Amino acid sequence: MKLLHVVGARPNFPKLAPVLHAGRKAGLQQIVVHTGQHYDSLLSTSFFDDLDIPLPDYTLESPRCESADPLLPSCLGDLSMTQSCLFCRIVERKIPASVVFEDEHTLAFRDIDPKAPTHVLVIPKLHVATLNEAMDATLLGRLFLAAKVIAAAEGIAEGYRTVVNCGAAAGQTVFHVHVHLLGGRELGWPPG
Repeated sequence: MKLLHVVGARPNFPKLAPVLHAGRKAGLQQIVVHTGQHYDSLLSTSFFDDLDIPLPDYTLESPRCESADPLLPSCLGDLSMTQSCLFCRIVERKIPASVVFEDEHTLAFRDIDPKAPTHVLVIPKLHVATLNEAMDATLLGRLFLAAKVIAAAEGIAEGYRTVVNCGAAAGQTVFHVHVHLLGGRELGWPPG
């Protein structure tokens, strides 16, 4: 099945119109739109009726960390985001990391610039850019349950902090949602 992923916080649907038309003509069978915004307001049925193409399927899960379908890549600059995502590349083992935990859905590794004696980053293997774009409570819950397991293994279960930075203004520097697990020293309050 040919599949087109449209990603980004606010896809410009009018600009995508020719891409979607060309995709249908090329045999595109499904369009999955990932926005992180309110789907109903962005994906109006009238928009697709005006284009005379079927309303796309869309999902609340984020695409896997892999290359997007090569169909018309130059029209969708945001598609390359997972290809260049540092954490996606760590998941794919294209970049080395000091892994401390891994299961089917989650990967955790030591921060290369630790802010505490124990500073581990816990990430989903699926790419979700920020907490604002997360739609899967199970995916997020797995991160925190993994952090609990890691804290016990690191000997800090009696006192540790989990932090999720959302957006550049909050200090997020890698746009792949992640939980910082910090411990092994006194952690003051308030943080930041």
